[in-house]
Amino acid sequence: MKKVLRISLFGLLFLLFSVGFRYSPTRPVVPVNIYTIDSLLLVADMKQGILIYSTADRDTPQLVQTIQHYGVRGVAMQDSTMYIGTWDGVIVYQQTGGGMFDSVNAVYRTNCCTEQYNDVYHSRSFLNCGCGGGEIISGSSMDGGNTGVGGSYAVFAIIDTFLYVVDDHHLVTFSIAKPDSLYRLSYLDINWTIETLYPMESHLYIGGTNGMYIIDRRDAADPKLAGSVDHFRACDPVVVRDSTAWVTLRAGNLCGSAADELWTIAVNDPYHPKLLHTTAVKTPYGLAVQDSLLFVANGYNGYSLYRVNGEEEPVMVKYWEKPAAKDFIWSGNRLFIMDFNGVHIVNVTDPLEPKVVFSIQ
Repeated sequence: MKKVLRISLFGLLFLLFSVGFRYSPTRPVVPVNIYTIDSLLLVADMKQGILIYSTADRDTPQLVQTIQHYGVRGVAMQDSTMYIGTWDGVIVYQQTGGGMFDSVNAVYRTNCCTEQYNDVYHSRSFLNCGCGGGEIISGSSMDGGNTGVGGSYAVFAIIDTFLYVVDDHHLVTFSIAKPDSLYRLSYLDINWTIETLYPMESHLYIGGTNGMYIIDRRDAADPKLAGSVDHFRACDPVVVRDSTAWVTLRAGNLCGSAADELWTIAVNDPYHPKLLHTTAVKTPYGLAVQDSLLFVANGYNGYSLYRVNGEEEPVMVKYWEKPAAKDFIWSGNRLFIMDFNGVHIVNVTDPLEPKVVFSIQ
């Protein structure tokens, strides 16, 4: 009897500890990606959920709300509607008059319309396939609504009334013409282990462990694969400016055995992208480009600044050992640096002399 009691008490304590650790508000931030819109900074944390900061005073952000969800992959927002990506779907939240976000109790699975999944499992009331019947508003402009900016590790992109989601080895397209009611429009099979999504007006650029893929979205509801550049297994975010793309390849861990490199790729012909240069870079992660400058994250080794000029090979102009950097959002004269345990806001009025003005840890 005592043995059974000890086991039961142990189980109860383990459960309480697990729940407490999972959603503890004092637990360090471990972001997977970041997103900025108007005066908000959204931090997607895989274990805590979405941390929402007010950046009305952009150098002193204030935490205003935490939306708790385990297994968050990413976040994007249009107007007052937030879309949160989880491991198996998209959750919709609406911003209320007080500025807080409330769920509209809609979870849309990215894969439940395919025959290979068990319909009984997916028939639970809080899951929605959202397949077919959606209102489609065509257009190619990126000005269809007030949207924000994600980093190079983003898995969502909102353009006009379309939400694009990277889902392991598919690109899933939803209509968000009715913001709180998603309708899945297409399901494009690309390749296994695709990871990141970078939007441009007429094309989407997808990074994966086996290559970079260019998606033609001129038919916005039914995008198609245009061209690709393949490589050995490596982690692979991408950014694009004009007709040039830059891709980082990182060796080690789960990414494979490729060298640590920065690739420069000509994408003026999206159906035939061309590798121009490979540049050795120390442990590269995410990137951010603005005008003729390219920031490259070097993980625990800090970050670097490169000068880029069209299709010429990037030239490193400066390197900083701290802070650690995994990804960026470059907005005006502010650079948001996402590291492995937080976010730093950096004044880059002079990009050669960045000054950290605030750190979320």
